[in-house]
Amino acid sequence: MSQAILRRTGLFVATGALFFASCSTTSRAPIGATEIAPGEPLRLSTDVGAPTRAPVAKQDAAVPMSQMHPRTMATLGFVIGEQDFETNTGNPNFGSPPAGVVSGSSDAFGFRLRGEHYLESDLGVHVSLAYAKADDLFSGVRSGITSTNLFLGLAYRATVDDKFRLPVRFGPFLHSSEQEITGGDGDIERTTIGVRLAAEPEYIVFQQATDGKVRELSVFAEFGCGAGPAETKDNVDKEDGYSFNFNWEIGARYRFPTGLMVGLSYMQMKNHYGATESYRNAVFNGVDDDFGGIMITAGLRF
Repeated sequence: MSQAILRRTGLFVATGALFFASCSTTSRAPIGATEIAPGEPLRLSTDVGAPTRAPVAKQDAAVPMSQMHPRTMATLGFVIGEQDFETNTGNPNFGSPPAGVVSGSSDAFGFRLRGEHYLESDLGVHVSLAYAKADDLFSGVRSGITSTNLFLGLAYRATVDDKFRLPVRFGPFLHSSEQEITGGDGDIERTTIGVRLAAEPEYIVFQQATDGKVRELSVFAEFGCGAGPAETKDNVDKEDGYSFNFNWEIGARYRFPTGLMVGLSYMQMKNHYGATESYRNAVFNGVDDDFGGIMITAGLRF
């Protein structure tokens, strides 16, 4: 039964693809067309004689390239979600807890501020600052965690066309977290400075022009990873180690003709701090610090 449904679905998709292909080969923009009527969908092409189903948008058209692919974006996001924290106690004796791997989770919230600007060469700069906080990771004890992440990257738009953008970002990052500890030698602070690589493919669902301004709906997915040396300390000890992280985000954005942009996405940020170099002699064992949730963003794209 399922195979029959799959065959029918495949036949439907193939028929639809042939239909749209036949439409695109039978419709052409006028050779001299440079104007785009308000409300019509935009198509970017440098060959005005190329087959297309919509008016051609040239760089000297009524709608400038900076409206179709804005070079500046600044957003502020608020996220609510869950914080997961897992640590290896370094104690193999389960008869004397805590022992083995101990984990906890709690509701959490965070903020993210981002800015990005590109030159005409498609080279640019990206800045991102994120903050997250969670309380009561372990029931009955003071056990919150606060984390901050700063990323300063060189950005490059590797692909820009009428339906797709692909910015790539690379540069240094700083991640720090403070884990509340009841008793002992005080709270534990973990800090790492390393390098990070991220990419954010973005698909343009539609663009429409209104009085020379563009409204746009797009969907995107971001993936990034980073690594570097780490430092872990409390009120008594300080040791060196290593850290790496991985993040992903998927969502949608809508840009109004004024340049105002709103977005909705789901994100995950995973941080791992390995055991410090004196694993057998000190208390700083490996931890996994993961935060994820739904993010609402607002800002400008122009």
